[in-house]
Amino acid sequence: MGKSAHNITLHLFISFTAMASKPVLESLPGIQKWPEEFKDVTVFCGSETFKLHKAIFCSNSQYFTKALCGGFEDAENSEIELASEDSETFERLVQFCYSGTYLDCATKFEQESQNHGFGAHYLSPAELFAKYQSLPGLLGAAGPSLPKAKTEVGAKSLREQDEITFPASPGAMAAIERSILIAGRVYIMAEMLLMPAAKVLALERFRAGVDDIINADLPGFAPTSELIELIDNLYTNLLDTDVAVKEPICLLIALKRLEPKFWDSVSPMMRNNGALAVGVTNYINLLIPSNIIVVRTPSKSSSQTQTSERSILQKPTAQMRQMWMEKERKQCG
Repeated sequence: MGKSAHNITLHLFISFTAMASKPVLESLPGIQKWPEEFKDVTVFCGSETFKLHKAIFCSNSQYFTKALCGGFEDAENSEIELASEDSETFERLVQFCYSGTYLDCATKFEQESQNHGFGAHYLSPAELFAKYQSLPGLLGAAGPSLPKAKTEVGAKSLREQDEITFPASPGAMAAIERSILIAGRVYIMAEMLLMPAAKVLALERFRAGVDDIINADLPGFAPTSELIELIDNLYTNLLDTDVAVKEPICLLIALKRLEPKFWDSVSPMMRNNGALAVGVTNYINLLIPSNIIVVRTPSKSSSQTQTSERSILQKPTAQMRQMWMEKERKQCG
């Protein structure tokens, strides 16, 4: 068993606990307070200082294990410096390590009123481990390695698209986009800290949020500048083989590229990022059957052309999404 798989297995045997210092965390599952006097490691992240339990973090993060148990200066002082990292994102990883999930919202009221976030996308340890094992070679440095012999990953290991189950109001869409932003940031930091279980949960929330936007099918939707920046960071800060989190983004762009407002928002980013452009093209080739030729005549309006092409697009399936990821991984070498 590889180190990443061993690390996530250890996570399964950690009792889920909640941070006692913040009342909002009382809503997290598996509450079990850890005594303050047993906190034996200090993490300086951004402008914040976190007092933590070494056993919890070393069981979830290979980065912490190497830093605190490897004979380095950090181990002697029991201090870790993450000065340039975002403290809010790290705090969500702290929440995950102590409880098995993290909050998207700032208050318990927000969490309950939006009905979106950890309550909808909480995964048990067994589910986290199963999903982790189902994505060999697709989760970057913190993910499982490819098996020596080629194996087929079952289509059911990926989230099937569901019909939207919430009002497609501007407020709901804003909450979903915030969940996507948080999940993407958590995913990137979890990769840096080699926390595979946290990556799996963040991936599920990220994918679910993007799927919600796809299923809402709001005319005139365009990603915010924050989402554009996140997408750019996903391609800049992650390994090329970390394709699982990039898949829903490429699917979203492939499906909505004919909407002028949306395309105006994403096209500058695609001009500057060849890997993203190739990923979107790969999805377009999967969505449009190879025996179909789309002909656009000058006499047709853009809306008629859009309707015509949409009518021949195949609906994305779990198998198609898996095919896209495998193709991307192979192209990355």
